[in-house]
Amino acid sequence: MKTIGLTLPVTPFEHRSMDYAFLRQEGIRLIEQMAGEIWTDYNAHDPGITILEQFCFAITDLGYRIAYDLPDLLAESGSDPYQSLHTPASILSTEPVTLTDLRKLVLDVEGVKNAWIEPIESPAPLYFHEGKKELRVAKKETEEGPQTLEPVSLKGLYRVLVETSGLIDNEGSKVQREVAKRLNAHRNLCEDFEEISILDHQDVTVLARIEVGPVEDPAEVLADIYERIAHYFSPVLPFKTLQEMLDSETPVDQIFEGPFLKHGFLEEKSLKNLKRRTVLYTSDLIQEIMDIPDVRAVRQIVLKSGETLEEWSLTIGEKQVPKLVFNADAIVLEKQGMVASLDHDRAQALYNDRLKRSTTFPELPVDQRDFTPPAGENRHVGHYHAIQHQFPALYGIGEIGLPASATPERKAQAKQLKAYLLFFDQLLANYFSQLAEVQSLFSFYGERKKTYFSQNISDATLGLEEIIGDSPENHLERLDEIVQETAGDETTTKRKNRFLNHLLARFSEQFTDYSLILFGLMEGDAQSSEDKLILDKQTFLQDYPKISAARGTGFDALKSWGGKNVSGLEERIRLKLGINQQTDERFFLIEHILLRPMEGDVQQQVPLLSAVQSKDPYSLQLSFVFPDWPTRFSKPVFKQFVAQTIREETPAHLIPHIHWLNRKDWEDLSLVYNDWLENRRLFLSGKLGA
Repeated sequence: MKTIGLTLPVTPFEHRSMDYAFLRQEGIRLIEQMAGEIWTDYNAHDPGITILEQFCFAITDLGYRIAYDLPDLLAESGSDPYQSLHTPASILSTEPVTLTDLRKLVLDVEGVKNAWIEPIESPAPLYFHEGKKELRVAKKETEEGPQTLEPVSLKGLYRVLVETSGLIDNEGSKVQREVAKRLNAHRNLCEDFEEISILDHQDVTVLARIEVGPVEDPAEVLADIYERIAHYFSPVLPFKTLQEMLDSETPVDQIFEGPFLKHGFLEEKSLKNLKRRTVLYTSDLIQEIMDIPDVRAVRQIVLKSGETLEEWSLTIGEKQVPKLVFNADAIVLEKQGMVASLDHDRAQALYNDRLKRSTTFPELPVDQRDFTPPAGENRHVGHYHAIQHQFPALYGIGEIGLPASATPERKAQAKQLKAYLLFFDQLLANYFSQLAEVQSLFSFYGERKKTYFSQNISDATLGLEEIIGDSPENHLERLDEIVQETAGDETTTKRKNRFLNHLLARFSEQFTDYSLILFGLMEGDAQSSEDKLILDKQTFLQDYPKISAARGTGFDALKSWGGKNVSGLEERIRLKLGINQQTDERFFLIEHILLRPMEGDVQQQVPLLSAVQSKDPYSLQLSFVFPDWPTRFSKPVFKQFVAQTIREETPAHLIPHIHWLNRKDWEDLSLVYNDWLENRRLFLSGKLGA
């Protein structure tokens, strides 16, 4: 609803329902069409026009209430008004998709200063024999000619290099475990982390003579120099709050793009520019130092690492990052040939304090990382004030009523008019009641399918009980019965499904194909199929933030598989197929890359796989395994629907395979698969010392 200004608006009404003059004119036009031959008096004094005017006024009241802000309309129910409205952080954020997303996730771990994630491109110790169609984990030159064995390079494996901040005790092993936990909890399907390494620090000393201007505190200048050098060695990208991102005019959809981080937001453009330095250049350092206002010139500069001295550039080790080493005699400040007397300990303390503030970010409260929905004001939009109150007193139907001296005939006429108007009053009251239930209508929680609502016109001053002839409780119950009988169970169910279809369409989702086959799967029971469709849609919408954001995410390999620890794609397909976890309708999603050879397999003497259909059966492939004996699963139309759903939902870069097993094979696979997953989890946890 638009904010009311200081002057009366002259612009057209937002909705025609607010325009009393239009409604009155439209009502008279309809009367002319329907009763023009028998009713010729449309003047204001005519009782029919008076009744029309009261209805028009009531409709404008309804129109104004409909135009209230959405938070106010949702506040009517008294429960959580935003239960079915997801916040931007929950619906716009996604699980990591790109390497940049994964990098953000690592940077969100406490103790991490910087991180880099690289694809492993070198071939794994895996070889393919073209003639025998075999995969082997060892190349035996003595048994096979070298030309018959081809190395296989797997895709989807990554190396993670982490630079720690140096501010946490026993940082390396602790940070490595936390990084591994975070990455495995958000791992992409058919991808894995072959190596998570903490980069060693390569100590670098900067030897320099620097000319400064007139300064009062040379220790402050030296701390500035230390800070500039350290930032050049290893820059830090600060986390930002939601308000800071909004102030930078970043669009909301871009702000929430990628994973939802605990410490705030990282600017993607700046993050891509933070590359690991493999070479340090003195020319770059001179530029950094010269940007300090109190510095006039850099007279001399040399880089020292160990026993190596370099005047122009210094190469950093392959798995190392440069770390500034402090030396009281390393950097000399002078002014016009006079060497400044420095408190090196104070300069280092100032630098350490700045380093801590620039590399340590607190975990932000949710209201600084997400929009907080506004609290609505309960406008009591369902409260209805009968139009009978608005009629002139001479009609004798309002609160004043008729005098005791009125004749029985006059009293009967007033009562007759009340009964006539009550019919229209009840229709309007139901409309107001419908508006009060807007949260229920657009909710995907709760078991009730009711979409039509009614209410009593409970007003003792009008004396309507005599006309109704029943108690308010019984009358309301009868009104509900009339509403439900008029709609019918079938109409009620279909209408609820249409509301859920609208909610699904907001996310560009649909259950159309599923609904087409459900009637047949439920053996022709229309009501049962409609009821199940409602339940399946509600469950899908309730879990939508996860199954949307995590549709390409695998399960957490460091936790026991099952329950909620399944891949996002598996959960999404389960809900799309209407599979209840409490039944024997289930399936396995197996990622081939996790079946690759691991440590200890190199000494395997027999072929790893025989009769393989392709050189690389591991990369970017997954298998869906279903039992073929449950009732629905045994039907060809459902199997066809399963195949279609898997093709539609599986990310385009992955190749899905579908298998149907008989009961014995399924039971054998279940035992072996669960045992293998648990052994693999224990192996990975043991490597991390967790």
